[in-house]
Amino acid sequence: MRHSFAIKCGDNELRPLTECHLEALRKWRNDHQLNKYIRPIGYITREMQTQWYEHYCERDDEIMLCVFRAGELKGAVSLYDICARDAEFGRLMIGGDGRGHGLGSFATWGCAKIAFSSLGLNELRACVTAANVAALRIYVRLGFLIEEMRFNEDIGFDEYVIRLPKNRFELLSGEMGFECL
Repeated sequence: MRHSFAIKCGDNELRPLTECHLEALRKWRNDHQLNKYIRPIGYITREMQTQWYEHYCERDDEIMLCVFRAGELKGAVSLYDICARDAEFGRLMIGGDGRGHGLGSFATWGCAKIAFSSLGLNELRACVTAANVAALRIYVRLGFLIEEMRFNEDIGFDEYVIRLPKNRFELLSGEMGFECL
């Protein structure tokens, strides 16, 4: 979906995905080290990425945000399957030298802030591969509740099903001083 949602906090920023970001995202998605915890979809060609983007722009139930540090593209995150009151959070990917600088926390917090403040949602849902301990730590620290662990046959991994209610996010953000990560 084309949108104008954005959040800036110091040098960190979430901005809408645009066509100029597609090649970097494609390269990261094709890098096995960066995508080992997300659903395998095979190698993505430039043509496939362009087709995906055209389809994405026509959808009204998904927003994708690019993660920037000091003006440089470092990753992406999504809200998808957006319904009247909730959405799926995920597709968080921080590429290359962006890892280890708190961008995953910023992207998660910013995405939740947009979901609850701008979109008026009441809850975010997500699934995270059990082996992706770094992501799970971020999500739990920011307030996600673990609902269950299950085996996902599509990806061949155990995963945690998690959710973040709006009131919990707002309470924890205020108590922890997460006005801006």
